[in-house]
Amino acid sequence: MGDRTDAQFEQMFREATEAGERALLTEPRAVAARYDRDIGKLVVELHNGVVLQLPPDRLQGLAGASPDDLSQVQIEGAGFGLHWERLDADLSVVGLAQGIFGTRAWMSELARAAGSRTSVAKAVAARENGRLGGRPKKVTYVARNTGSYQHVSSDAGRALAAAKSARKPAGGKIAAAKKAAAKKIAPSKRKVVARPKS
Repeated sequence: MGDRTDAQFEQMFREATEAGERALLTEPRAVAARYDRDIGKLVVELHNGVVLQLPPDRLQGLAGASPDDLSQVQIEGAGFGLHWERLDADLSVVGLAQGIFGTRAWMSELARAAGSRTSVAKAVAARENGRLGGRPKKVTYVARNTGSYQHVSSDAGRALAAAKSARKPAGGKIAAAKKAAAKKIAPSKRKVVARPKS
């Protein structure tokens, strides 16, 4: 910190006090917190009247805790924090209001677990894709007369890819597949040149 003068410390104290007063007015703060056994959720009432109902299994440090332990919640730091002594767990009220239920690693694990959930619709879609040979492959080709790259995953693109993989000489099926792909995917961009009247 070095050599700070009394005036510098007073300035820093004033700035910190003003920042704290702004936070009291603008940041969400808890005025009440409890564990509701009937619905199985942590209920946090904020100073602005908003009520948060949060599932404890999604909150870092509370997953797997007993209802008795969850009911021992304490509000700390002028309402900016929640603390569970028995669980040695602390959560930020601001973070909870923003949907942040723990550290970055905890949130990544929640997202990973949510993405691995299965449903009847996912299972049906996976079976149907399997019957069709899996997801269609993307094929990149250069559209004629434009020089632009386009990704193809339509039937025409699959036909073009199949024709190219057959490794037959130019013409025949390859030319037909290219024409079909060009017609179905990219409209022709011909230059129209006005000819002067003579």
